[in-house]
Amino acid sequence: MTNEEFERLKDSLRAKQSHAQSNDVDPEKATAAAKVARERRKLDRDMNRIERALMRLADAPREPKRRPKEGPRWSEFKESFEKQHAEIRKFAARSDAKIKALAEEMQRRNTRTS
Repeated sequence: MTNEEFERLKDSLRAKQSHAQSNDVDPEKATAAAKVARERRKLDRDMNRIERALMRLADAPREPKRRPKEGPRWSEFKESFEKQHAEIRKFAARSDAKIKALAEEMQRRNTRTS
């Protein structure tokens, strides 16, 4: 039993005792007190739900992101990926060299005509 639950239990017992001692309580005050008590119970219930959810999140073991299993299929995939990646890098290097050569040629032509 948490402290909050214990306090609520004490409050309810006190309310019952005071109600039993005085039967001439104003009905409007009684209904207002009942509304407040209902609202407090709702808030307590909601807070308890939130606390339980947060505790579950805090206690849950963090699973690593999904990793493919090491095996023959994974090694084949990795090799083919590395091969394709190397081809793309070579192609990009050739394209960069061609663009650089084209830019230099354009600069030379611009300096001749000026």
